Amino acid sequence: MPETEIIKDEKRKGGHFWLFVTLLFFGILFFLVYTSFYDDSFARKITSNVISDSKQSAYEIEGTLSVPEELAIDSSIKKMSLKIKEPSEISVGNQIIQLSKDSGVVIDNFQGSLVIGSRKISTIDGSSSQIFINGMPLQSKSGSLEIQGKNFEYSYTALDDVSFDKLSYVATGTLTVNKGKITIRLDREQVLLKEFQGDIEITKNYLKLQGISKDFSVEDFVQKSDTTKKNVSAS
Repeated sequence: MPETEIIKDEKRKGGHFWLFVTLLFFGILFFLVYTSFYDDSFARKITSNVISDSKQSAYEIEGTLSVPEELAIDSSIKKMSLKIKEPSEISVGNQIIQLSKDSGVVIDNFQGSLVIGSRKISTIDGSSSQIFINGMPLQSKSGSLEIQGKNFEYSYTALDDVSFDKLSYVATGTLTVNKGKITIRLDREQVLLKEFQGDIEITKNYLKLQGISKDFSVEDFVQKSDTTKKNVSAS
């Protein structure tokens, strides 16, 4: 009895392949015609998404550094805590508030400008939803309090959820990146942080920061990136 012979349909298999190629060709052609003559926003959306994804980069930054001569901030600050070093005064609404030595000031939801250095706050000018002086609240019927002050010394400052465009100065201290993956020890070297957002603590001796920075650079770290650096350790 002769064996049954199975004959594969090679022609049909090849037909499926060419059908797929044809459909793919017309699909691409339809896309080009549609985006060219009708709505190119679809193509722009795809392109913009690819570009934005490629540009997304942020670094988790923690550091204990020397205090810059001046740090200018012009943004919102969720909470600002100050401990006054010497007697001074600030203007809150239409009142002049006398602050004694070691007074505590807490400013909630601050919006405005702040210029701060290692020993004093040169300028504070903005508004707040609520202010506490030594634990006593100051409130306004209008919902916001105007606050102004100049050249008063502090012993401690904490800024919660603050942002600034750029911080660049010659610093000494330690900077860690992405949860300690890179640790940079600075000795009077230029450091640059761009578009930082996070928390800051400042005394006359140090600046502590923790947050996210869009970009950062350290002069010595960049210059010696191709050699073994005695001041950089990576885990």
